[in-house]
Amino acid sequence: MGFRFGLRGRGVGTKSLRSFYRKVREITRRQQGDKPVEAVIWKLNPVLRGWGNYHCEGRNVGLFTCLDKWVRNRLRAYIHKCWRTHHRMSAKPDKSAFDRMSLFSMRKILRPASSQLMLFQVP
Repeated sequence: MGFRFGLRGRGVGTKSLRSFYRKVREITRRQQGDKPVEAVIWKLNPVLRGWGNYHCEGRNVGLFTCLDKWVRNRLRAYIHKCWRTHHRMSAKPDKSAFDRMSLFSMRKILRPASSQLMLFQVP
């Protein structure tokens, strides 16, 4: 099912995580010719959204944060390769630039903590 169960709760299984890495590496490989980064993000978003929604239950805040950083670094490497050969960008984009390009963030789909839910309760 893609989960592992331990004393501290449910987490992501090793095979599922390896499969995720393999899919993202395939989509963000640098030898894609003149494909713009927006097209790569458009193809990557369904994978991120599907995998993130399936694994959003459990103790995955740290894992999702690390995976978001890893995906952004893969995209930066793709952009850098294009920049070196085609001179498209003058600087590597930061997190806000990827937000503007509508890159899906798995960290943002996690449910808020119970302390945040108390703010919306009626006395």
